[in-house]
Amino acid sequence: MDNEMVDQVKQIVSDLTAESKTFTAFDVTKILRNEKGLDARHYEVRQVLNGIWSDNGMPWNYTRVLHSFQVDGQDVQARLYMDNSNFPDSYDPNALGMNSTPDLVADPDPATDPSDPDPSADPFLTTDKRGRLCIPNKVTKEIGLDPGDIVSLFTLVNHPGVAVLSEDFCHNSRQFKVDKSGNVRISHRTLQRLGLAPVLRFVAESDGDAIITIKTVN
Repeated sequence: MDNEMVDQVKQIVSDLTAESKTFTAFDVTKILRNEKGLDARHYEVRQVLNGIWSDNGMPWNYTRVLHSFQVDGQDVQARLYMDNSNFPDSYDPNALGMNSTPDLVADPDPATDPSDPDPSADPFLTTDKRGRLCIPNKVTKEIGLDPGDIVSLFTLVNHPGVAVLSEDFCHNSRQFKVDKSGNVRISHRTLQRLGLAPVLRFVAESDGDAIITIKTVN
């Protein structure tokens, strides 16, 4: 992303926070595309927004939370940037940047997205000789994870065989550090405790914004 686009993202964030708006990275992408007329790549906007947050570039009264909501009948999970006085459930995904088809899962021009998985690659992940599961960097990069980041792993109620990996802290979760190669390695013992072992095959898919969903494959 060029400097002009970065400045546009920073200005949009400044305007939204000045008005105490609740927003996601995709809202910023929609504003760039639909109101500014710019060819914005969502994964690049997300990376800039993560950088602004990490550098304490938002007001002190702003927080970031992982929230589930619906867009055009689709279940979506994304990070909300919101004033502490607001509530996650009051967020309206159609309020900013005009309504458009959500692309939280993938950029509309995936051929130019360097974080996209190789379509010819084996879609299944397998455990190693020690029973560990490695979530590869091509997946972790899709939600903006860097080496040294701490992520939480937790299961979903009423969803056996499914676990979620997120940078946002969750209670009753297990924490892992992204290794120097950008991978996340989950121990066999943790897989057992989460009810994901002794299954040998898995799929790991990101929502392109905030979470990686890990599913067992029979």
